[in-house]
Amino acid sequence: MPRKEIVHSIGTVESEVGISRDVLRKWEARYDFPSPGRNKRGERIYNLDQVSRLRLIKRLIDTGIRPSMVVPESAGDLIALAKQIQVRIDGGEESKVATVLLRCLRDHDLVGLRRQLQHLLLKQGLYKFILDTVAPLTYFVGEAWSQNELEVYEEHIFSEVLQDVLRNAMDTLTNGNKEGGPRILLTTPPDEAHMLGILMASNLFALEGAYCIFLGAQTPLKNIASAALSQRIDIVALSFSLSYPQHRIAPILSKLRALLPEEVAIWAGGDGVSHISKKPAGLTVIPTLEGIREAFLKWGKTRTV
Repeated sequence: MPRKEIVHSIGTVESEVGISRDVLRKWEARYDFPSPGRNKRGERIYNLDQVSRLRLIKRLIDTGIRPSMVVPESAGDLIALAKQIQVRIDGGEESKVATVLLRCLRDHDLVGLRRQLQHLLLKQGLYKFILDTVAPLTYFVGEAWSQNELEVYEEHIFSEVLQDVLRNAMDTLTNGNKEGGPRILLTTPPDEAHMLGILMASNLFALEGAYCIFLGAQTPLKNIASAALSQRIDIVALSFSLSYPQHRIAPILSKLRALLPEEVAIWAGGDGVSHISKKPAGLTVIPTLEGIREAFLKWGKTRTV
């Protein structure tokens, strides 16, 4: 008797891989992948090969690669690309740091973990640390978890310590940016718990001279609007991860636009916004961290007109 193939529902893939079901459906229509089967109720189901490929795609996207560059690729090409990234990490300073990080995580040495991250930050400078190091290191830790070299909670420890390092860096910069630059309010919308992206963005905003006020994650829209008014905010910045339900993004941004004065700009970033089909009026989309400087230049021109 043939062995029954193991399959996963779209909800299971969404929760375990970290890609929302809306994005999965859009990729299916746009790139012909994934190509799910259907169960007796007509619901999408994914075999283990597709789930493994989606996990790899998610890890590659986390390094900053755009979905259009990886989703259509074959499993073999994705593995080759992942090896190229790993070689790049192994061939540089990040490899030495990653080795120490892994040991710190296994030993639960949070002090040593924080010290290594701070050392790299000071050595490279904040801009290079965020753009050239954080993403590869995040990939390295994710890869170690996928190979059962780390437990899930240890990956969470890494994320929390890294976020703490970025918060401290942002506070130091922001304290010197109180006058002259734009005032930016940063948070994630309700039900968006991923904070690493908005923390990296906040540090880059501060490097551009902005005064940043960080509200943490999952802030209700009315609270965002109240804080923006009381703090005389110029720009409200939100981050949406790839796992955030796509169908909710545009309505959330439209509702927030209605709650804010016209002169307060709304910037949306993260992997989730790259799939928005209808962008609300008055919205600036910044899908990559590298786009922050250009957004600042454009915003500055509008303020001087």
